[in-house]
Amino acid sequence: MEKLPHEAGGVSLWRLNAKPAIFFVETVKGLEVLEEDYKETLGTAYGNGNLLPLVAITNKSELSLNYLSETAKNLPSPRTFTKLLTLTPWVAYSSQSVEFLIPDSTVPAKISGSSPSFGVVGELFLTFKRDLSVGLGVTWSQLDNQGFFTYATNQLRYESDVFVDFSLIQVPLTVRYYYDLSPNRYRIFAEAGYSYGMPSYEKAGVFQAEIGTNSIITSSKTFQLTDTYSGFIWGVGVEKYLSKHRGVALGLRHASLGGIDDESFNGLNFYLGFKF
Repeated sequence: MEKLPHEAGGVSLWRLNAKPAIFFVETVKGLEVLEEDYKETLGTAYGNGNLLPLVAITNKSELSLNYLSETAKNLPSPRTFTKLLTLTPWVAYSSQSVEFLIPDSTVPAKISGSSPSFGVVGELFLTFKRDLSVGLGVTWSQLDNQGFFTYATNQLRYESDVFVDFSLIQVPLTVRYYYDLSPNRYRIFAEAGYSYGMPSYEKAGVFQAEIGTNSIITSSKTFQLTDTYSGFIWGVGVEKYLSKHRGVALGLRHASLGGIDDESFNGLNFYLGFKF
């Protein structure tokens, strides 16, 4: 028998070195094995209502039970508990823009559009209070729009109808900090990090009219934008917990990514997700 650390309130946890391991809880009433109804047994043993949300997601493993016993010893007030690893798929309304130079010119162009966006983020919580996490995710969005530009170069006037159609997969790596508004009910968070984007281009081209004093020359051509984008990402949000560690996440996330030369991508997502 091996006693687990962090005895709290006269309650201790024990591990019998068998295969699989067998765990016990010890109170003034003696030892009691943790069987199928172990969550009820632990809740009764500790007798602390603030611990019940944690007991509900506690597994019969040494890591999980150690966290429970340490928390029971160091819990001055109620707080939100999550699993060590969480997953949040989400759907969003995405507003985005791409900036670049019109082909064969030094004239900047900006094309904006909106579309649905989808993503998922996995989080690993780093602190004992489960208020700081590092997250890795994948998001998908699409931009399909065009813009009309007029400009003058070398005493000639140009009218250019520029169009782009591409989807963008981003891989954001972020750090989140959480703050309890109401423990086990509402939490707000702020996040910041780095995102790497990989576009998949369907088309990118320009219809152009070169207007001289006595002539108009029309042409069309395709062009290539950058193969990758990378840059800063930040966001804020709120989570409403439904049961145990599950909850609904509502948030805003902004990405400001750069490509080669003067190309850049900006995206703003308003998303709704389910956390479990």
